[in-house]
Amino acid sequence: MRKNVAKPIESPGHQTFRRAMRIAGPTMLLIGMACVATAFFDFFAKFGSMETPRLFCLGFLGIPLIFVGLVMTQMGFLGALARYQASEMASVSKDVANYMAEETQDSVQTVARAATRGIQQGLQPEPSRPCAKCGHANDAGDRFCGGCGEQLPSA
Repeated sequence: MRKNVAKPIESPGHQTFRRAMRIAGPTMLLIGMACVATAFFDFFAKFGSMETPRLFCLGFLGIPLIFVGLVMTQMGFLGALARYQASEMASVSKDVANYMAEETQDSVQTVARAATRGIQQGLQPEPSRPCAKCGHANDAGDRFCGGCGEQLPSA
């Protein structure tokens, strides 16, 4: 017996793109972190001396590389992360739904009974009073007969 499993919707180059993002993203992230670390080390190593930090400009290169590396890594691993989160949250969501269903069952039944009573009362016809002149059945709040137009006595 074959189990029906939905195929993921992917473009032809999806696997290649994801693999490239999973390699290039962390690589770019590490290069950016190395640039920033080198810039800070060079900057703080020159304290106390009159020398100019020569590699400090690497920090301005490293910060955008870190950002791009993080984005590329996210693009490469986002599907796996989403699947992990879904598998972790599914059992908790199921437990919460079951707990709420058990704890609110009486309240839901009470509301359903009240709604049913309201609908039944709304479907019942209003008491009518017949016209003395023509016998037409009029609603209780009518002031004039719907059949002949005669003024009805006040209730």
